[in-house]
Amino acid sequence: MVRARDEATTFPAVEALVLENGSVYLSEKALGVIFGAHLKSEGENLVILCKDIMCLPFYKDDPHHTVVERKGKPLLLASKVGEAFGYVRFAYDRSANEMTFFKTPEPKENVPQPVAMPDFAIPNMAKETVSLSQYKGKKVIILVWAPWDKSRESLARWSIAASEFAEKGAVFFLAAQTIEGRERLEPYLTPLKPRPVCLMDSGFLFTLAFNLTELPALLAVDEMGNLIWGPVNPEPKFDEISAALSGWLGGKTDTVITTAGPSVKTIEPTSSRIETSQRMELSQALWISGKKSEAIEQFSQALQKIGDSAILENQLRALKEPEKFYPTPTPAPVPAKQ
Repeated sequence: MVRARDEATTFPAVEALVLENGSVYLSEKALGVIFGAHLKSEGENLVILCKDIMCLPFYKDDPHHTVVERKGKPLLLASKVGEAFGYVRFAYDRSANEMTFFKTPEPKENVPQPVAMPDFAIPNMAKETVSLSQYKGKKVIILVWAPWDKSRESLARWSIAASEFAEKGAVFFLAAQTIEGRERLEPYLTPLKPRPVCLMDSGFLFTLAFNLTELPALLAVDEMGNLIWGPVNPEPKFDEISAALSGWLGGKTDTVITTAGPSVKTIEPTSSRIETSQRMELSQALWISGKKSEAIEQFSQALQKIGDSAILENQLRALKEPEKFYPTPTPAPVPAKQ
């Protein structure tokens, strides 16, 4: 008797023949227990496996040895029977005397696994709430940046790349990490042609969720809303990464986007991160209303709650000493598309 199961059900032990090479053959009684099937013999060479209206032939002279006889009774190769009922894989564990039928293929080693993205709800520059779930069915690319950071210098070439991504059906977002108002963002967004959608992430949701330490940071999200690549600083390899993104959008499966996988294994906002994000949003409300001292105090308290964060610390410095972080009144001109 051999124990039998699939990925969802454990069956009673069944009568089976196990050969030295590990091949397992099932008796008619075992076929009934596991699959609810029965056998019909047709002549000397043919055995028919039936369930309801489905009938499949098994030949005794099949070179793959799908049928053997013991005591005048036919037994069928378990792996082949499994295929007939939608199982793509079969395994026999001799030490446990257990056979298992699988509906899923054997997982490949070292294949990156996607991570479910949080469905952030963040306002855009027009104060319209944007959430990732609105774009299910589309590939999404997100560039996280800040107006007080050198990452603002990357916007021009990424806006050009974004127009190419859009031609392939993708959605491209900017996510600005700042509590300052849109007047700080406009000098860097207005020159962009075409101008991407920019989310005003005053709660620093991206920074906190992914523990970002530097900007810009780029993320790629698949049609199911899963993070499949990033966050990564793309600037050192802009040409290589933009080409890889284009390949991924075009259906290629051998680019760094699909082979490298996400930089994080899980994205689980902790209670402290949620509280910090809420304090950041309160800081923005105070800042925009003109209560800048109170905004800075609120921001400082939030930073103490979360601990070390280079991005949050630099935002705080930019609030206190803007002249050190905004050295020029306007950003550099946007380069012409070649």
